[in-house]
Amino acid sequence: MFKSLRSFTVFSLLVLLIVFSLAGSANATHEDAVVADWLFDEGSGTTTVDSSANGNDGTLGNSPNWVTGKFFGALEFDGAERYVQVSDSATLNPSSITIESW
Repeated sequence: MFKSLRSFTVFSLLVLLIVFSLAGSANATHEDAVVADWLFDEGSGTTTVDSSANGNDGTLGNSPNWVTGKFFGALEFDGAERYVQVSDSATLNPSSITIESW
């Protein structure tokens, strides 16, 4: 009885290890593939800093509002006239693009 219980325990731990390993890799960030990452958490000013290694900082246009975000600061846009402008860069000309926001 103890042998089968021990085998079951070892098997269960291996399954959990595999499941958590796969889950972690699915959420991994591929830093070298990120061309721009604006967190919008500066809280003030007219520039938002690009957190990627590419230096694609943005300049705020028509004064979007700095507001409190869910965790840190955030920018509030009016949906019509407020924007962030980023200078032309070779890193911003990819063959495919993914945009993420929340």
